[in-house]
Formats: sequence, C-alpha cells, structure tokens
Amino acid sequence: MHVVGIHTQCSAGRAVVRFVVLRHELAGWVEHDKFTHTCDQQEELPQQMMNLADALPHRLEGLDIRAAVLRDRDHSAGGVKIEHLKVDFTADGVVLAAFRKRCIKTEEMHGNKIGALCGSDKATAEAAAATEFGASYKQAGAAARAAATLA
Repeated sequence: MHVVGIHTQCSAGRAVVRFVVLRHELAGWVEHDKFTHTCDQQEELPQQMMNLADALPHRLEGLDIRAAVLRDRDHSAGGVKIEHLKVDFTADGVVLAAFRKRCIKTEEMHGNKIGALCGSDKATAEAAAATEFGASYKQAGAAARAAATLA
C-alpha cells in the first residue's frame, strides 16, 4: 500500500513537479521513492503538460496508491506573475487528473490543512518533511504524510 505527496511550481517558465511516495510496512509509513519531473523550458506549455501526463503512468506503475495529496499554492499578499499561476494551475490539473484515475482519495490541500492532518501546523510539518526527505521535497513530503492519514 502506497500514498503520494505532490507539489508543483513554476520555475523559469516550466513546471517542476515533486513527488514523495511512502510505503506502509509493519513499522509504519516509510519512504519508497521520491522524484522530480522537470518540464523542458524550450517547450510550449501544452507540450510540457502532455509530456507530464505521459510520464506519470510509467513512474506510478506497480504502485497500490491508496491516497494522494497535492500541496496547493498558499495565497500570498505579494504579486504573483500570471504566467507562473498559469503553469502551476495547469500542472495541478494534469497531476490531479492522473491521480484521480488511479486513486479515489486524491485531494488538493493548502499547507495549513496539511499541517493539521500531520498533527501540527504548516511550518512544523514542512520542517519535519525537510529533515526527512530534503529541503526541496518539504512540501511534497508533508503532503505525503497528510496522505498517510487518509489511507
């Protein structure tokens, strides 16, 4: 049995999607895999999303996914470029569609809800995930821990 935490972001005009996969064992949830899909910056957004959609089934093959949580973008008071939002939200849609085909318990959550499911707050959950999975996987790792509570 597996759960997955996912975080998407726009970096230099391309989608970067990080995944943390946990596996359930007798001792509890342990890291099974973590990986990043980085879209090609030279491609137009539709081609980036097609390649992302094509890559996911291969990476998830053979996994018995019981729950998946996509870490949603936090609202910020500062300005966010429309181009970045377009890439983020499009990648979110592609990822959610792919996971909902495989797993009924696929949810999108803000950091505060993820922190609450992990028994703390957003900052604490992400700090623990950064320690466990590495700083670049802190959002996806916290989302994976939240997914484990749903499985």
